[in-house]
Amino acid sequence: MNFTWTSVSGALANFLYVGSSPGASDVYSSGEVQATGIRVVLGPGRYYARIWTKKTSGWYYSDISIVVQ
Repeated sequence: MNFTWTSVSGALANFLYVGSSPGASDVYSSGEVQATGIRVVLGPGRYYARIWTKKTSGWYYSDISIVVQ
């Protein structure tokens, strides 16, 4: 699964979590990256992804859920 996102103005770093519940990182955790895309191998099931963005004012996130068949 390719996860991609648009860079936010003023972003210093990004952090991708993929988990079995919202906000979890039990499937994948990227660590801090400057990239705007990451490939994660996933088996069938429902997953929740959270992209964190680091700015000088703090960390912000956005969530999605996906189903892999």
